[in-house]
Amino acid sequence: MVIWPRCALPVTFVLAGCAWPVPRGMVDPNVLQFRAVADEAGEDTEPMTVREEGKGVVLHLRKDARLTAADVRSARAGTQSRRGEATVYLAFTEEGRRKFSEATKVSVGRRLAIVVEGRLLAAPTVQHPIQGDAVITGDFTGGEARALAAKINAARGAR
Repeated sequence: MVIWPRCALPVTFVLAGCAWPVPRGMVDPNVLQFRAVADEAGEDTEPMTVREEGKGVVLHLRKDARLTAADVRSARAGTQSRRGEATVYLAFTEEGRRKFSEATKVSVGRRLAIVVEGRLLAAPTVQHPIQGDAVITGDFTGGEARALAAKINAARGAR
């Protein structure tokens, strides 16, 4: 079992009755990943399904992540004012901003997948290069957005 608390104390692994602290700065990259979507299956891809218009669509995601939770300085839940949709606002580290800018620059007209805890949340088409921070919207509730933001912050060791 792995425990990822959102608090000022270090994260602790608990396994078969033994516990030891995780060094500060260690990040669980599986909490959040941005990954490129390939045109077809290959050895460097893995299939994942995303819900679109009420049905499952299989996409072939590159195995290597362009960004992970390690590239996020902080995350917070909120809503988009126009539609009241639940959102997660991501503030990137300086390196994260550079990576996100590059990832969106090379992905214009292509899809960039957002993977949360090993599940494909969404794969929007990049309309133009994005410099700065990001907002994740999707088919989730305010409570789910708060939980996702908490998990990202916990993975980063944020307080």
